[in-house]
Amino acid sequence: MEGMSFESPKGKMTFRKEDHQAMQSMYHFKIKVDPAFAWGVPELVREINRTKALIVVEHDMQFIRMIARQVTVFNQGSVLVEDTVESIMRNPQVRDIYLGKQAAA
Repeated sequence: MEGMSFESPKGKMTFRKEDHQAMQSMYHFKIKVDPAFAWGVPELVREINRTKALIVVEHDMQFIRMIARQVTVFNQGSVLVEDTVESIMRNPQVRDIYLGKQAAA
């Protein structure tokens, strides 16, 4: 694999073969939390993000609102939109795709 490219709202993003290999070697983990302790997860993510770049895959927008300022929304493997959390939550196209047309109305 020579590299991978895709278009984003901010222009063409390209990952070299070395980038891809580095991403494959990154730590992947899933946080499973007892609901009684769920309040600590956003703080944990923010703390890790102070020194490390993070990719968080999550559909719970209340959680995303607690941990992120900027969000990139993907649809079928392509970047749909990249914006602030507030703008993403108001975006009719995002609401239509993730919640259905009635929710976007």
